[in-house]
Amino acid sequence: MEELQTLRSQLLLLHNQLLYERYKREQHAVRNRRLLRRIINATALEEQNNAMSCSSCVYVQSWRATILQILDATFINKAESNVLQQRS
Repeated sequence: MEELQTLRSQLLLLHNQLLYERYKREQHAVRNRRLLRRIINATALEEQNNAMSCSSCVYVQSWRATILQILDATFINKAESNVLQQRS
């Protein structure tokens, strides 16, 4: 009779240990999914940041080219007006 009780208590201990290990495994899976989602989001933000950085560089280069064209045109107009004034 006592042997049967011992076996039942050992079985109960093993069952509790199994439940605990299952819980820990599930917690690790939840944590891993959360960390993976965080990594995916961070990677997406980095790619978006890089894309925006490249597009802003193109935008700045476009503005620089436009400003240089305006400055060149202004310089040419001043030079032509100086030539015309010197001829007069």
